[in-house]
Amino acid sequence: MGGFRRRIALAAALFALPAQAMAGNGISNITLRREPNLTSVAIQAIVSGDNDSSAVLRIFQRWRENPTYDTGMVMVRRVGTNIHEGRILWMTPGRTAYWYVEGRDALGSFVTPVQLAIVQPIRPLTATGPVFYVQFGSAWMRP
Repeated sequence: MGGFRRRIALAAALFALPAQAMAGNGISNITLRREPNLTSVAIQAIVSGDNDSSAVLRIFQRWRENPTYDTGMVMVRRVGTNIHEGRILWMTPGRTAYWYVEGRDALGSFVTPVQLAIVQPIRPLTATGPVFYVQFGSAWMRP
């Protein structure tokens, strides 16, 4: 009797899967924002058209010297929004990464054009006047 109930439960679960897969309103657009810092580039993707927030977004990247894109990193969606976030990591100054975002929904997918990500080296500071050094700690403090 237990095996029969398990088969019924499995059949009911498999029957429910297509209904869940058909959820979604389709992605009509993905707007991208990026913010480079010293060692990575933060990527924000704002999704339009996916009213039930069922879309899954991935960043695909490749380095200039590599001819193929990676397998894609899943972006994290901010709760209650259509904003997905991710990063291109291990950037070194002057290294170029090519990347794009692909969004998939039950009603289709949307792919952005290829973008470039570059982080620039920090320019050294050149002192033009007197330089003062300050040490914090007990060695220089007076009661």
